[in-house]
Amino acid sequence: PENLVIVESPSKAKTIGKYLGRGYTVTASMGHIRDLPASTLGIDVEHGYTPKYITIKGKTALVTGGARGIGEAIVRRLHADGARVAITDVLVDEGRALAAELGDRHGVRAEVVTADLTDIDARTAIATTLDERGLRVQVLVNNAGVGGTVAIEQETVERFRMAMEVNVTAVWHLAKLCAPSMIASG
Repeated sequence: PENLVIVESPSKAKTIGKYLGRGYTVTASMGHIRDLPASTLGIDVEHGYTPKYITIKGKTALVTGGARGIGEAIVRRLHADGARVAITDVLVDEGRALAAELGDRHGVRAEVVTADLTDIDARTAIATTLDERGLRVQVLVNNAGVGGTVAIEQETVERFRMAMEVNVTAVWHLAKLCAPSMIASG
């Protein structure tokens, strides 16, 4: 979309979308991509009230569905901010091309881990592969999703199961797999 606005919650996306109108696509990231510090005010009152974000530099971020669209934008931003980004997507060639481009442009490592998020073993392999590469996930962005709507009488059980596996089960499972390293890193 030409005018894309990303906010952290679906309810905010809905409200802001009403204000902005048809010329904008407003979507939710389902959480903050960048956080303000908890121990200080979080803004610099002496310099135009600019935000003081918690730095992502040097951290490892796993972005599912990171090869294109919103996921690609998230990958690019995290990488530009100095994060080591691990991209997982079924679009293997696009993910590899993006990682190669980012590695060349920013000099910070970007990784690709091929995985079909409907497969429990593939999800487990993501964490194992990253660990073997010396990357401990500190930031998890569960961006991958199966969308599209069809009338219920046209929906298949197989497609519904696939959507539930990617949109619900994989989100939970990856959070569970990555929780130990995220908790350990603070």
